Amino acid sequence: EDTEQMRPRFYREARAAAKLNHRNIVTIFEFAEESNTPYIVMEFLRGTPLGARMREAPPLSLDDKLNIVAQLCDGLSYAHDQGVVHRDVKPDNVFILEDGSVKLLDFGIAKLTSSNLTRQGDVLGSASYMSPEQVGGSDSVDGRADIFSTGVMLYEMLSGHKPFEAEAPTAVILKILKDDPTPIETHVQGLPPQLVSAVMKALAKSPDDRFPKADAFSREL
Repeated sequence: EDTEQMRPRFYREARAAAKLNHRNIVTIFEFAEESNTPYIVMEFLRGTPLGARMREAPPLSLDDKLNIVAQLCDGLSYAHDQGVVHRDVKPDNVFILEDGSVKLLDFGIAKLTSSNLTRQGDVLGSASYMSPEQVGGSDSVDGRADIFSTGVMLYEMLSGHKPFEAEAPTAVILKILKDDPTPIETHVQGLPPQLVSAVMKALAKSPDDRFPKADAFSREL
């Protein structure tokens, strides 16, 4: 019964991702329908989702973590320049290839900045990684929302914790809207101060206080 609701979302993902051609974004070769079943053909990737890699031994080095996020920011910067905001950046949507390259996956809720397909006030995305403007239902979500989500991910990679933690998703959302992130020094000592300030800048409540573009975040790292 979800088919008709999902079909526009499916085609939105396909169109959003298919217009992007970048080394850090999964390549879409084709999207079509066979016997009324839509499908996407994308490049075959060998490696591990970042979410799984974060739980595996040996742990990633600090250089590895910064390299992964810098590559992700390069892909996001390109997507934003093409008018696509991902809106669901999280470790399970980032794939690490065997050679260490990073690919951003799953544009299922991407917003084409030229389209109004996402209903106003739709809260989409995974609660812990969402920006204040997304959880608040703002209809003016831009690339800086992806920068916030990337900041959440980097905080988690560095500390083993999320910046806004609570038992229930609604409580997490309240913290994202109202509370400052838990100081990263609470969980991990000895990080370079410039790195801590870069993470906190990415996690600013107001988009205007974050990095203006993902490539600025990448350069800082």
